[in-house]
Parts: sequence; C-alpha cells; structure tokens
Amino acid sequence: MQPARRLKAVVIAGALVGALLGIGTALSMDLVYDASLGGSWQQSIRGDLQRYFSCKVSETSLIVTFVFLGILTVLGVFGAAMGALFALIAYKFLEIMLKR
Repeated sequence: MQPARRLKAVVIAGALVGALLGIGTALSMDLVYDASLGGSWQQSIRGDLQRYFSCKVSETSLIVTFVFLGILTVLGVFGAAMGALFALIAYKFLEIMLKR
C-alpha cells in the first residue's frame, strides 16, 4: 500500500474509533451514573429547556430528542478529531522509529 493511502486509512480508522469511544463513553456514563447524579441526559435537557426558555416539555418530546442527538453529534465530532489526531501522531512516530 502506498504511504499516502496508508496514512489516510490510519487517520480515518482513528477518527472512527475516537467517535465511537466518545459517544460510547457519554452513553455509558448516562446509564451508570443515572441515579447518583440525579438524572439522565434527557432529564437535564428538559430541565434546561424549562429554565431558559420557559417551555413545558416532557423527556420524550421531539425537541429533547433533537437536542440530545445534537449533543451526541458534538461529542462524536470531538472524539473523531481526537482519534484522528492520535492516529496521525502514532503513525508518524512509528514511521520515524521504523525507518531503516
């Protein structure tokens, strides 16, 4: 495989793993710490919408779901960026170390 294609594949794989880890961590923290922190993401979003915009919504309403998906998207993009950066640094480091 050519070095440019290999680098592209490594960065894409790092971004994919980083996005999955970021979203997985956020969702698992929501499940594990639900009772101890006093609520889930949906309850927090509902409370914030009621506090800031004075609108009464339920935890299962469409706006709460869209805001939740938006938050997960931001976390996924951030995780993907960190994963791609880590993969790039690791690839370049190993490339330098393995030069003959």
